[in-house]
Amino acid sequence: VIYSERGKGVSICNRDEEGKGKCSLVMPWVGLGTFKVKGQHAKNATRAALDCGYCRIDTASCYHNEQEISEAIAESTVPRKDIFITSKVAPREMTSGD
Repeated sequence: VIYSERGKGVSICNRDEEGKGKCSLVMPWVGLGTFKVKGQHAKNATRAALDCGYCRIDTASCYHNEQEISEAIAESTVPRKDIFITSKVAPREMTSGD
């Protein structure tokens, strides 16, 4: 179950046996977009965003910058468990078995 909290972000919840929502995560609304950012620029931008307090990074496989973003996250002092990565998969990358 996902729902919006005004001013906070998107809450990600699970329902317990009684059908009540238990929210454990709130993903922020605002994050770093990495479309058309490649190479060292992608790595630098991701590190700068994390250093400034961003904890949501948006990417996609078709941006071809996942390696640089991964390196920036690994080198960051921000714990990985505190970082949200949103991504997209292009239809051409899916098969009928996916």
